[in-house]
Amino acid sequence: MYRLNLSLVFLIYAMFVGRSDFAQGDACLHRTIPVTVLDSAGRPVQTLAAGDFQGKFRGKPVEILGVTRDIHPRRILILLDVSGSMLENEDEKWRMVLEIAGDAVANLPANVQIALSIFDEKIEDTLGFSTGRRDIAEKIIALKSGTKAVRSKNRTTALWDSLSNAISIFGPSGSGDSVYLISDGGDNRSKIGPRQAQEAFLHMGIRLFSFLLISRSYLGYLMPDEQEGLKALKEFTAATGGAYTVLATGGKTGRSVFVLGKDVKEAVARQALHIYVQMLERSWVEINLPVSVDKPREWTLELNRSKGAGFKDFELLYPHDLLPCSAPPYAN
Repeated sequence: MYRLNLSLVFLIYAMFVGRSDFAQGDACLHRTIPVTVLDSAGRPVQTLAAGDFQGKFRGKPVEILGVTRDIHPRRILILLDVSGSMLENEDEKWRMVLEIAGDAVANLPANVQIALSIFDEKIEDTLGFSTGRRDIAEKIIALKSGTKAVRSKNRTTALWDSLSNAISIFGPSGSGDSVYLISDGGDNRSKIGPRQAQEAFLHMGIRLFSFLLISRSYLGYLMPDEQEGLKALKEFTAATGGAYTVLATGGKTGRSVFVLGKDVKEAVARQALHIYVQMLERSWVEINLPVSVDKPREWTLELNRSKGAGFKDFELLYPHDLLPCSAPPYAN
């Protein structure tokens, strides 16, 4: 009578399980990550190779396999904060907000699809990607009357909820999708936290860029919710591969930079242009990770400065957080 050798069965089982785990792990270790590199003058750098990068994950080197430029169409959702803190000074700050939003509609390239959402305690209105730029521009102009144009129950701000909900406007996400947030970073209404909203962006492969207009007290302090929001948005933008810029007013001088003088307009235009380049320029870096991603974790990617001084003062944007393989966030 044939006897089953249990030791041999267990050995064979272990071999197959090991191979299955290895195959799954090997596939999960291979990633394609979006990056943006700008030179010291803010111009995009498009002639990069694998040897120009170096990375680490969990203390071990990341293998850089190659670099290709991303030529997919771009979609940008302008997410405009219309809460009470943004509308409190309709003659100055609010006009600046509308100038920034309008500049994006007027100056982003014609082949970029644009949508607009406005929010306070929730997303109040959306003009989707099929809407023409003329209609979006007219909507922004209509917001000039401030509180009269924005009907709100209590003027509170649900920033994190609105960010999380806004990504559904994209439908199936594409490789060139970004949200352009114009806000002061305050939140006093959301049901979720910044980390949850951030992971929603990572799952969709959408980058966040922020133009933050912040009012300081006479002593230079920020409101507590704005201070927390600024810190969280710095981490949020970096985690998704985006960036932020800050325009701050007040403090001990008591002066507002939101008055639209010529010098202020020029400064804001430069900041906005820099954000546009960051949003539009992108390449793919193909990598092999040294170990699997068991939970959302940070990693580092750098320009290989050992090659010389050519990368001095260059700017590198990339998603600082990696998700487990069960929900790969990027695809080219």
